[in-house]
Order: sequence, then structure tokens, then C-alpha cells
Amino acid sequence: MAWIESNQELGRHPKMKKLARLLSISWPEAVGYLHYLWWWALDFAQDGDLSKYDANDISDAVLWKRDPEELYNALIEAGFIDKMEDGSLVIHDWYDYAGKLIEQRQAQAEYRQRQQALYNDLRLTRSVRSRDGDICQYCGKIVNWKDRRGADGGTYDYIDPEGENSVDNIVVSCRACALKKGGKTLEQAGMQLITGNNPTDTGRNRQIQGRNPAEKPTITVPNTVPNTVPNNDIEEDDKSSNSPPPVPYEKIRELFNTTCPSFAKVLGINGKRKIAVAARWKEHPNLDFFKEYFERVEASDFLKGKNDRNWKATFDWLMNAANMDKVREGKYGGDRGGNKHGVGVDKEHSGKDAGSFTLSGFKMATEDDDWGAGK
Repeated sequence: MAWIESNQELGRHPKMKKLARLLSISWPEAVGYLHYLWWWALDFAQDGDLSKYDANDISDAVLWKRDPEELYNALIEAGFIDKMEDGSLVIHDWYDYAGKLIEQRQAQAEYRQRQQALYNDLRLTRSVRSRDGDICQYCGKIVNWKDRRGADGGTYDYIDPEGENSVDNIVVSCRACALKKGGKTLEQAGMQLITGNNPTDTGRNRQIQGRNPAEKPTITVPNTVPNTVPNNDIEEDDKSSNSPPPVPYEKIRELFNTTCPSFAKVLGINGKRKIAVAARWKEHPNLDFFKEYFERVEASDFLKGKNDRNWKATFDWLMNAANMDKVREGKYGGDRGGNKHGVGVDKEHSGKDAGSFTLSGFKMATEDDDWGAGK
């Protein structure tokens, strides 16, 4: 079931009032038409780009019975559809409403592709099953490979959900444990591999016992360490190398959530967000840097929404290189010796397109292109 985020203030927002006035309809009707547009876009304009659709298409999408041009122009004038400089049309703040769903669909599509590749790789599945036998590597029960639907049915699962299709990253699992773990890491799911089989325990080797189609009943496979480990877990040899340490995505996520309680919690780091975090980590491979940065963010009233447009920074915005530099330079306040409230401190952001960036081919609004910017 598809869903979008719908802010409770939408019904009384000035933009909604303007849309209702332009169309000579009630506020509840205006809210309904806007939601119909969003729901339709989830299937037919998933990137928020409406350029290939005309007024009649949009009118049909929301079940508008009057003049299509009237609705079309009202949505643009009220600020719910943005007309870009290149002539394209995009739904205003689309990623804020449907971004989680878009990321979820993308992740599901990628997962299905990986699953298909896994099951088509008979050499890989045979190697995994030869090593693990018929034993679920999470709960230790014997799985039933003939059961295609039940909880005890046999399947394969990824230790690291974002890892590659390899013998070291794939284990035999019962369907119940695979469903429980989902697309999470072992730590996130609160699970671990059976005794002596924890990939984060570098001093152990993997030994599986049970019915095993291999010649030897016990098989030992060298252990691997996930690439998302805290800084203090990095081996000395790794620290002495010229390359930056592995990106601790989970540590950065937890650090943001605990240090910046005034902002929306980050539930996961994947897709384009993962790319941005990796880039910032490559520039500043130190958790202390991120802690200090997040403390400055939390101390900035401007970034928390106390500005003339009620704009509030997001984690993705904070991971933009240019934005990170400006926050650290004190242009939004938050420093001990600077502007305490940060209101009006960034003179560079008074322009129409200030603070905006492009994602999946359409413009995303930040501080100067938000809900309060209705024209």
C-alpha cells in the first residue's frame, strides 16, 4: 500500500487557502484535490516531474470537473506546482512527501534484482548450502526446503543487507528469521548468528553442525568483518593506510539522532543519502568531527525552523558539502561566540534559488523554497 506524508498544518496553510480561493471551493475540497494529485503521481510521476502531462491530464488525475486550465493555473499560482526555468513542471517539495516511499520502492527493486541474481547463481547457492547445511544460521533450527511459504521453510539471507552476493555474506535461514531480520543489519534487528558464527567477532571462525550435504559434517569458513564499523574498532593496520577508514553509517545515524533531537530522526542511510554521507566521511573521516558538526546544528535556532519562513533543515540538506561548510562557518548561528539564534545570518540565501539542489531530475526546496514561500 503506497503512502505519503501529509502535514497536519496543510489544511490551514496560506497556500491551501490561496488554492481554495482561486478555485472558489472550500478548504477541505482543496485538500482533497491536492491529495488526489499526489496519489496519482505515486504511480505516474514518481519523480514529481509533470512536464509530459498537460492540463487535461492533471484535471483527469484529480477528478476535476470544471475547466482544466483553471485548476492547472491555480496549482501553479498557489505554489503546489513549480514552473522551472527550463519550462519543466514539478510538484513542489515532492521528495518531502513521497521521498521515503520512493527510497523504499528503489530498495525493494534492488533487493529483488539481487535475489534473482542469487537464485540464478547455482554455484553460489550450492556453496552456501554446502557450508551451512539445512541449519538456519540465526535460530539453529533445521529448515524445510520443500516448504515454500511456511515459517520453517528454507531460504537464503544477507548478513549485510547492502553487501554483495558472496559466500561470506549469505547464509541459510528459515523464512521466519529472514522475515524478522528484513533489510536490517544484525545489530539493527537485534539478532546474531548461531554460536561461533558472529561476523563481528574477529577472533572466531565459523563452524556449522547439522545435516550437511558436504563430505565433512563440520566446515570452517574464515570470518569477515562488515564495512560499517565504528572508528575504535578499526585495526591498527587499517589506520596506518592512506585510505580513509570504512564509513560508519550506523554510528553517524545514531550520533545525529542523539545529538540533534530537535530534528526528524534518520531511520536509515541508503541510496543517494548513503552516497552523500560517504562523500562527507571521505572528507572528514572522524566521528568527533561529525559530533561537533551536529552539536553546532542543534545549537542553531535558524536551522531548527526559527526563521521568517519556518524552514527547517533536514539530514540530507546537512550532508550537502556546501551546506556543511556554511554551517561550520557560522552562517546559521549555533557557534558559542556568534549569533545565538541564527536568524537572518545568511545573507547569501536571499535569492530565489538559494539552498536548492537537484535530485532525480527535479528541483528540491530547502530554506528559500518552502511552504511559507507562496506567491
